[in-house]
Amino acid sequence: MHQAQKGQALAFAVIVLLAVLVGGFVLYNGGRLVLTKTRLQNTAESTAYSGAVLVARDYNFSAYANRAMVANQVAIAQMVGLRSWSRYYCLTYNDQCGNQQSGNSLPSQIQRVVGRSEVGAVYGPALSYYKALSQATYRVNAISDGAIANMANILNGLLSVGAMGFHDAVLADLAAGATNQGLLAQVVAANDPHAQISTAGKTLILNAVRNLRGFTQTYGNSTADKKRFASVITQGLDGFSQSRSSSEWAPYPLVNPFSLVPYNDQSFTAIWNSYSGGTEFKTGFKTWNAMDVSTVSGFTIWWISVFGVPIPIPVPIWTNPPLYFWPDTLSHAAASDGQSASLATNNNFGEATGSASYGSSYSVNSGPAYRQKQAGAGKSIATYSGLRSYQDVADTQTADFTAPTLTIVLDRPRATIMTSGQLGIASGALATPSDEAGGQVEAMATAQAEFARPQASRSLGGKVVYGNLFNPYWEAHLAPTSAAVRAAAAAAQMAGHG
Repeated sequence: MHQAQKGQALAFAVIVLLAVLVGGFVLYNGGRLVLTKTRLQNTAESTAYSGAVLVARDYNFSAYANRAMVANQVAIAQMVGLRSWSRYYCLTYNDQCGNQQSGNSLPSQIQRVVGRSEVGAVYGPALSYYKALSQATYRVNAISDGAIANMANILNGLLSVGAMGFHDAVLADLAAGATNQGLLAQVVAANDPHAQISTAGKTLILNAVRNLRGFTQTYGNSTADKKRFASVITQGLDGFSQSRSSSEWAPYPLVNPFSLVPYNDQSFTAIWNSYSGGTEFKTGFKTWNAMDVSTVSGFTIWWISVFGVPIPIPVPIWTNPPLYFWPDTLSHAAASDGQSASLATNNNFGEATGSASYGSSYSVNSGPAYRQKQAGAGKSIATYSGLRSYQDVADTQTADFTAPTLTIVLDRPRATIMTSGQLGIASGALATPSDEAGGQVEAMATAQAEFARPQASRSLGGKVVYGNLFNPYWEAHLAPTSAAVRAAAAAAQMAGHG
């Protein structure tokens, strides 16, 4: 090798080394930018999704609160029904229960009539057992049902206030994101401490909160609101509350087969009763009333001889009043929780009006029913405040299964990205140029709460359940960000107001 050629390989090596360095810096800086952009995008999605989860929890909380208020109203109806039924049950076997007396002392008369018969040893103890059992049942109900009704009423007040308070707190927490406070700001800080909600993002958050506030509303002030809630309650009533009409099978009916033996006159042949009762919600929505009534019938057989042939003659059972095939009042009772003790048949909420009121008592057992109507339902067993306010979607007639969207736009200053320039190891020709508008890296994401059970199903009778706040089926989902929102955010970033 000639002396003049010495050092050429070294120059080539320097050029290659510089190229490798530049490539390495470009690769490193590009990787850092991609990693930062990915992290920022994940942060935006986490923040938007967290906000949607909070909205879904708000709606589900309202749904559970509404369901609980319905259940408590049903419980109040049951307590009123139990008070009325237990008093009726007691008066069926006792001449007096509490401060109420049987109108004709038939319970004790029936027991004496049965005791004189040849089956008295069988039915007598049974009637005595039911006499004691009915007294104990009435006493237990008189102690407990009022307290339970009061507790249910208090819980309804707390649930109503709690649901509305939680709803307002959720909207306030989301709105706080516009000032870098609240849940949204906390999620951003936890995922990327260098990121922040952009100026455009803050505007979008306030707009989302405004739309969310209009998506639901508080019901309960108007008559229409109360009717809507009351219809849900009455649909939830069990058979005992709606209509507990039936025949008493224990120990009634009482049958004495010895009276069928010729010339064996007995104190009774058969005694049976007819019972009806039910609980009604008054149209003023401030009273639950219940009524339970029964009538009793019976006969005995006397035998006569006609030309030596025994002939049975059915005759009344000699009580006061006498029992025969036509029914007479055995017992009647009622109870109330609320402002009205009226047992009228024309102001009940729902279909149970007229003769169908109170388990068809006015038609099946009209005598004791009208007697009890004159007496009224008596003093309220508890303090009842009527129907409480509740939350639901604002437009209940629209098949709308999604809540308004929440879009999060985040910025991160490029200066916070640990590129080679920020590390001070590359400058001048080796520095990577900044292509981000306004020196910011931006990411955005959108999420919303969605009602997850809109489909028709066999269990729903083929009907579609619209989005509502009575069913806790709200879930959070990420959603596409609209082109208009993307364009507005990009314009704000270009103008340096991202």
